[in-house]
Amino acid sequence: MIHNIEKAIVEALKNTISTYPDEAPESATYPYAVISGRRLTIEDNISNWIIEINVWDKNKYNSRAEAKADAIEKVLDYCKIRLADGSMARFFKANRDDILDTDETIKRVKVDFSTTIYENESEA
Repeated sequence: MIHNIEKAIVEALKNTISTYPDEAPESATYPYAVISGRRLTIEDNISNWIIEINVWDKNKYNSRAEAKADAIEKVLDYCKIRLADGSMARFFKANRDDILDTDETIKRVKVDFSTTIYENESEA
């Protein structure tokens, strides 16, 4: 299921930022985003997930990473996306943090989305 969610997010963000599931390739150009997720609960035909999107940038200032995080929120917050298996995903921003790196030129903004997957679209 996580692969279907990641594919849908990559597609939704394709005009916003380069996005990779799990980890970016060494050839990735800053800024970029990396997606990961974990299922919290599953009951009947509904599963709840936390989807973490980390925006990475190499820059003196946070402003570019923050702007990309803003753009991601604009696309995904309160969004419904049909997944490849026909289920429906609903995204809601849950949390956002700036993460410090030991390299002062690396900027990272983490945005968490509370995500509910409905196997039966009528429940969405």
